[in-house]
Amino acid sequence: MDSEAALSEFKALCARYVSSIESLHHRADIFAGMSISQFDALGDSAYSVTTAIKEFFEKVHEIQHEMEKEHEN
Repeated sequence: MDSEAALSEFKALCARYVSSIESLHHRADIFAGMSISQFDALGDSAYSVTTAIKEFFEKVHEIQHEMEKEHEN
């Protein structure tokens, strides 16, 4: 897979995620009425997505940094 294909795949994945979350907006009242444990589980799920994206970018940045060091040598 080349970088353009990888970028297209990542963008499509993000677009599907955003679309899915936006589709839940009309049901926000259901989420607002959740029990504390349900709301905690909702928060945990959201946090796991955020963490996965953050870790992905950290890994990409780490590899970029290693590649820059190799090019300097």
